[in-house]
Amino acid sequence: MPETKQQITQQVSASEEKSTIASSGGTSSPTSSGTRDGSSTIPGLAAADIKLNLEKKWGMRFTGPRPGQTMFVDSGEVTEPNSRIKLACEIYEYSPLAIAWVNFVVEASSAAGTVSEEAINSLVKRYFTYCATAPYDGAEPDKAAQWVADNYLKATNPGSVVTTTIGPVKYEMFGTQYFRTLRLKPAS
Repeated sequence: MPETKQQITQQVSASEEKSTIASSGGTSSPTSSGTRDGSSTIPGLAAADIKLNLEKKWGMRFTGPRPGQTMFVDSGEVTEPNSRIKLACEIYEYSPLAIAWVNFVVEASSAAGTVSEEAINSLVKRYFTYCATAPYDGAEPDKAAQWVADNYLKATNPGSVVTTTIGPVKYEMFGTQYFRTLRLKPAS
């Protein structure tokens, strides 16, 4: 049964010390790894697990699911006040319990020339490490966080994608120095 907003909020408070999205295994989707039509999803990941935690930790605000041609998109963003770097999240879902993929984005082009590369990289590392620990069935948050820490600087060459698979989820990082994406999607 899905956890209530209050239960997830309590988990967020408890897990902030570890800087992870949530300390539980997340909520379970009734279809586990797919939708009724056979589309692949991330097993056990719920939109609420992502949204509530990013709202609490980063102050991100979400639009609410908007219908697309085949699925819904729920977008959130916040601009870091000191650097003017935008942090974003795009959740592509068939339903709040059937997540097709998630993009976590750091968009620093508006800060180019005013913020050092080290400051951008530091924010990328903190945000992506946090986001990589999303709770899904078979998640290994410590392994995911370490993979980001070991590879976030490699995701700055246009056309180059750094990948790993942890349980049923494929992680991809790609972009440029000023625009980077961490994507979580089903491995199969």
